[in-house]
Amino acid sequence: MTMPSAPSRTGASLNHSLYHDRYRRTRDGWKFTERRYEVRYFDTSPLAGSAPHPAPGSVRES
Repeated sequence: MTMPSAPSRTGASLNHSLYHDRYRRTRDGWKFTERRYEVRYFDTSPLAGSAPHPAPGSVRES
């Protein structure tokens, strides 16, 4: 499976993914034998707008 490249540190991304797990019962309990990560949707487009400003009086100055 090809994974999309990670977004830059200044960007954000939205992804929807599925895990496909296989387990095996052992003396110590259930253990993973396989885990696959399937990306169904991956979006790195820039978000619109700007970050909100804090409400007046909500930020304490030290």
